[in-house]
Amino acid sequence: AILALGCAARADAFIAGDPCVSPYVIADGDIASLRAAIACANTDGTDSVVELATNGSYVFTSADTSNSTRALNSIGANGAFTLLGHGATLHRDAASVDSFGILEVSNSAVVEINEVTLSGGLATAFGGGMRIRGAVRASSIRVVDNVSTAAGGGIMLSNNGTLVLTDSTVANNTSDADGAGVRVSGGSSLWMNRSTIQGNTITGFGAGAGIQSDGVARILNSTIIDNVVTESTRRGGGIEVNTGGDVTIVNSTFYDNVSPAPGEQVRRSGGTLDVYNSILGEST
Repeated sequence: AILALGCAARADAFIAGDPCVSPYVIADGDIASLRAAIACANTDGTDSVVELATNGSYVFTSADTSNSTRALNSIGANGAFTLLGHGATLHRDAASVDSFGILEVSNSAVVEINEVTLSGGLATAFGGGMRIRGAVRASSIRVVDNVSTAAGGGIMLSNNGTLVLTDSTVANNTSDADGAGVRVSGGSSLWMNRSTIQGNTITGFGAGAGIQSDGVARILNSTIIDNVVTESTRRGGGIEVNTGGDVTIVNSTFYDNVSPAPGEQVRRSGGTLDVYNSILGEST
């Protein structure tokens, strides 16, 4: 844990320099204390809760000094980590001269994220909104308006990362490569329920604008709409299943997804794909 001698004990809000004691309640817009809370959670050896201000706004003008590719240091807590958003937004300032995504979850970390928006990320690495290499359970989150110059404009799952996504939206993200909304790499897994993947666009040589999977994906009771692949030979406006992929779609709707090559709604280029009681509509 990080201790600062001579600091007054916090009353309601955690202030950078306070003793590392969870829960860490972060005042609206207090970037320094939010970063300090992540550092505490990564080192305090216990389960940690970071709680944001109700409908708060946390605007990042630069990357974290401990992680030059993200707004916040990689979450690698050695206990369980919970981020309670209460409707707050974590946003990269569009005027920033730095290119960085918003969140990153390290290998073996166990994380729960609720009621937060991740927006404005500009990643030169994978995952403009969030890169997951550990285990994440997310509910009522929004991952919107992020960019990756690689794969995974909104969310990137890699290194056997797992994501359980419920009642959430991944929208209006852009990538140069596969998976403008969500990219599931080999060995990783996505479990999605009652969620929407909408309006994501691949601007380069990539496939699967909504979701692209070389790993496991289970899509339940969800909607995948208005996602666009632009390169003339690429497929899978809604979802592309690639070699090694294992995808099951149940009670879900795909429509108005676009790709120049066949497979606008759903495309299996390899792997396995099972679809049950779902609507695979046309593009308009």
